[in-house]
Amino acid sequence: CNIKVLSDKVPDVSSLESWQKSFITDKMTNQEKGLAIWKSVIMFQAQDAPPAEFLQHENDVYDPIKMFNVYGYGMCSLHSAHMDALARYVGFPARGWAITHHSVCEMFYDNAWHHFDSSLMDYFLKDDGTVAGVQEVTKSVTDWYAQHPDFNADLKTRDAKLRAFEKTN
Repeated sequence: CNIKVLSDKVPDVSSLESWQKSFITDKMTNQEKGLAIWKSVIMFQAQDAPPAEFLQHENDVYDPIKMFNVYGYGMCSLHSAHMDALARYVGFPARGWAITHHSVCEMFYDNAWHHFDSSLMDYFLKDDGTVAGVQEVTKSVTDWYAQHPDFNADLKTRDAKLRAFEKTN
C-alpha cells in the first residue's frame, strides 16, 4: 500500500534522504554531524540480541533504515554497522573496531578518527572538546594505569586483555 505515517513529534527515518533531512543540516560542524548520527542510532535502536531474518548470508539486519522502522533493537555490531552506514551516507569515511568482544564505530572527519559507541551510549571528549578516537582513548587509559599502579590489582589479567586488544587492531 506504500502508506507513510509521519508525525511532527518524531523525526522521519523512512529513507536515508529523510533521515538526513531530519538530523543533519549544512550549518552543522563535522563533530555536530557525528553526534547527530550517534544520537539517531540511540534514538531508534535499543540494545538486545539481534533479529535474525535468514534472508541473506549474514542473517543480521545491516540496513539502518530497516532497523529503525521494523525492529528497533540489535547488539553492538549492528549499532556500529548502522553508524558506519549513516556516516558514509553523509560523506565521512567510517570503520568498525572490535574491542574485547565489543564493536564500536569510528568516523573520520577534520583529519582525525573519532570514536562513537551507540550500543553503550558513550563517546569521550579530549581537552580541546573534540571527540577522541579509539587509539587515543586506549592510550589515555593505559597511561592512567601506568601513573596509578595501585589501581592495578591484577596486572597479569589486564595486560593479557590489552595484548589481545592490540592483536585485533
